[in-house]
Amino acid sequence: MDGWEGFVLEIHHGGKFVEVGNGQHKYVGGEVHWLERLDPNQISCVELNTFAWRLGYRQPPVLYWFKHLYLPWYNPVKDDNDAMKMIETLPKK
Repeated sequence: MDGWEGFVLEIHHGGKFVEVGNGQHKYVGGEVHWLERLDPNQISCVELNTFAWRLGYRQPPVLYWFKHLYLPWYNPVKDDNDAMKMIETLPKK
């Protein structure tokens, strides 16, 4: 091992959001895949689209959302700035 770990992206897909009350939502159903050893400096919408393609999604629109570990809501990822905000929420070692 070269000592570089990167980060792990957990991707939930094929499910749906359901309201659980109080304006909160939960993602249910579908599948979960993990991508490991990702470089946080390389994450962009292009990369997210590549991951979606590898999972079999060929028809737009593909929508991306991320959930901060400690907050109860989901945030849309609409552009590269949002992708970087997603990375900024990662726990620091």
